[in-house]
Amino acid sequence: MQTIAQQLREDYLEPKNNSLYNRSMINKIKLLIALLLVSTVCCYGYIDPGTGSYVVQIVIAAAAGAAFGVKLFWKKIKAFLGRNHPLPGKTLKKEDEAPPNQE
Repeated sequence: MQTIAQQLREDYLEPKNNSLYNRSMINKIKLLIALLLVSTVCCYGYIDPGTGSYVVQIVIAAAAGAAFGVKLFWKKIKAFLGRNHPLPGKTLKKEDEAPPNQE
C-alpha cells in the first residue's frame, strides 16, 4: 500500500515515458504559444521628452568618452601614425630615419 506522498510523487513529479502523454503535452504548449502570439492587443505608446533627453545624454557621454580615450592614448597614437613608422610596403629614406642615440 502506497502513502499519499508516494502516490503524488508518481503522478506529478516522476516523468512519464508514455509518448502519447508527451505528445499531447507538447501540442498543448504549442497551442498556448500560438494563442498568445495571435491574440495581440494594439498598444498606443509615445516617446516622452525624458526619453529624448536620455538619448541626447548617451550621445554626449559617448563623445566625451571617445575624446578622453584619444587624449589618454594621444602619444601612442601620434607615435604610431608618426614619421618614424613606415607604411606597409614602403621603406624609409636615410633622412627620414631617427637620429642615433648619443649618450
